[in-house]
Amino acid sequence: MKEVTATHVSFSYTDRADDYKKKVRNVEGKKFIKLFLEHVLPKRFMKIRNYGFLSTRSKTPMLRKLFEYFELPAYQKPKTILVVELLKLIHNVGVGICRHCGARMIVIESKDRPRTKSRASPLIKVT
Repeated sequence: MKEVTATHVSFSYTDRADDYKKKVRNVEGKKFIKLFLEHVLPKRFMKIRNYGFLSTRSKTPMLRKLFEYFELPAYQKPKTILVVELLKLIHNVGVGICRHCGARMIVIESKDRPRTKSRASPLIKVT
């Protein structure tokens, strides 16, 4: 926002239709609120950020093409590493190894973790 008066709001924006030029627009307060609220999602809705070449369906083939286009080395998936291995690498701590005698520890009892509720789908209240 550039300027706010009692009746109008001035704000800058990028006009994609006009070669991505930066412009300033002056609108009435009510009109500005209407324009602003078009970008606010209803409760329980989530903004989806991965679309286009990052969508799940086209991610792998499109990334391959992008790497070729920009003449980058082929994309390599990062190596997965277990938490046990990571702790050993970073902190030199052997999980499952006794600190005192160095012997391998044996699991005597394990408890199930409480299940967490998954996110509910968006609902529309009908009144």
